[in-house]
Amino acid sequence: MVIRLIVSFSLLYNLNVFGCELKKNSVVLSAPIVYLLEELDLLKDPKLKAITSFSKVGAHKAEVLGGGIFLSKQTLKKYKKNTFVLDKSFELEKTLSRAKISNFIIYETLNETPFQAVEKGLSIVRQLSERCDQKINQLKTKISKIQNKLKNLPKRKAIFFLGAIEKDGTLPPQIIGRDGFVLYLIENDLIDTYKSDLAYISWSQKELNKYRDDFLFIGLLDRENIQLDQYKISNKRYNLYFDGVFSPGIKQVYFLNFLSKISF
Repeated sequence: MVIRLIVSFSLLYNLNVFGCELKKNSVVLSAPIVYLLEELDLLKDPKLKAITSFSKVGAHKAEVLGGGIFLSKQTLKKYKKNTFVLDKSFELEKTLSRAKISNFIIYETLNETPFQAVEKGLSIVRQLSERCDQKINQLKTKISKIQNKLKNLPKRKAIFFLGAIEKDGTLPPQIIGRDGFVLYLIENDLIDTYKSDLAYISWSQKELNKYRDDFLFIGLLDRENIQLDQYKISNKRYNLYFDGVFSPGIKQVYFLNFLSKISF
């Protein structure tokens, strides 16, 4: 009888019947990691003590922290024994070190595609949680279906700008190059774009003139609670609004999914 109970308990445990949950008291100052916690229904977990104000999510029980490197001494002292998760930031790392906080995990995604960023993010979530394999695998299956669908995306000539194109045609000062969703499109031969090895480019007028006739110019803006809005400025000039479009990882995976459905 005892053996049966032990076996049953073990099976229930492995089947996640007891539920995916956090195993560490956590302060998550990385918006992309907060979004992954949202995907796994962990925002209301009592061990999620605080999240960054840069994440725009639904109902949760965590304190919202702003400021980053300007976090107060009182706040740092309050959460000193928690595990911190933060985006790569030399200044923020120094701030935590000065407060004698050594238990932190760094999330770095520069020059990575959204799918690589999600994989790295999930490895961090695994460190913070337990019994979440089932939910993580379901999310990975969902992401894999999006990735497979993108293989059929027609190749486009397009340049994506960091910010909105003005009504008079004035372009934002920076182009998105080899980073995030644009990097994915480049690496999979789904886009011809501004030639550069940089993640973000301050364009020159002389160089940009080479692309004006044949290429779409697309301005990008982050808009809360907007899945995707498309506005035509003029011929071959558009603005796209999407919630979390500049956030590495899962939000950009969803942006690519919507991008595959629209025409210009």
